[in-house]
Amino acid sequence: MLVPTTPRQMPDLRVELIQGWDSPAWRYTAAVNERLAFTKNPTPQRVPIPLTGVIPHQVLLADASLWWVSEEMCDLLLAAKDGVPDDVRVADVAWPDDGGLIYFARPLTGLIDSATGERSIQVDAICWGRGFAAAIPVIAVTSYRLFDLDAGLNPEELAVAATSIAEMVGGRPRSMGHLSGKLWAPLGRAEWPIEDPIGAPPRTLRQDDAIVESTQEDRRLLAAFAALVASPGIADVEETRPDRAAARRDQRIRRASKPADVRVVRVHRPPSASTGAGRDVTWSHRWPVSGHWRNARVGKGRSQRRLTWVHPYTKGPADAPLVVKETVRVLG
Repeated sequence: MLVPTTPRQMPDLRVELIQGWDSPAWRYTAAVNERLAFTKNPTPQRVPIPLTGVIPHQVLLADASLWWVSEEMCDLLLAAKDGVPDDVRVADVAWPDDGGLIYFARPLTGLIDSATGERSIQVDAICWGRGFAAAIPVIAVTSYRLFDLDAGLNPEELAVAATSIAEMVGGRPRSMGHLSGKLWAPLGRAEWPIEDPIGAPPRTLRQDDAIVESTQEDRRLLAAFAALVASPGIADVEETRPDRAAARRDQRIRRASKPADVRVVRVHRPPSASTGAGRDVTWSHRWPVSGHWRNARVGKGRSQRRLTWVHPYTKGPADAPLVVKETVRVLG
């Protein structure tokens, strides 16, 4: 199984995930997701969903732009995602593309398990794209995990990877002791209806706290990523050419006319201090300002909103003493 150690290998990761959806194990994952999606009818009824099944997953991957997120940017993303406001909608976000495949150079850990509500999930890659669920326009988000069989799996990880592992050994438990290496597996899919704010519950039959919180977290994560990469003062995005052989394999499986570039996202280095210029105020000290989100008013007549991340910075004159006040947070 491929572990992309450089951005140039991203096309091969896409090829592996597209081919993965041809396997019975991954088809089972798609079938499980289908059972969770229903119409808004007060009496939920199972309906066909365009984004459900193997082919739509492969189409989303084939149409996706390729993104490599550096380790520092992964840390910033994890720190920033939980602060995205509940009232943010799809239209409030500056999307870099209609769809993309993102690989995280440092796995995102401590995410919410939709089955238990515990913060035990690790995500190594996500793919997003636009489509329809029960005729409702949505952004769909599929999460992927890279399992390290050599390091061993805890019971929760084993439950997630079980179908893929069974396929590797041909359903023969006696072979389990000989498994080694890496294993990609899909973790599931969440939808973000275009008209719903992040804080809205998912439009599924199951409405317990775990799946609601997990779905909202997926939406926040994707919104935070899109907003951060659209902020030049926070993220540096540069395009790089993929490995030539990998690009050819990627073109063949997608039947594309040209190779896809890879966008590399790194944290921009902000200035260490702000003098407070533009205000007729003389500050006696400097103080740190924490990173935070603003749903800023933009556009003609300030009639639109745009989700914006304000990077942590130090405010006050550069030659003034730094004062750091203790902050006590009460969690209720």
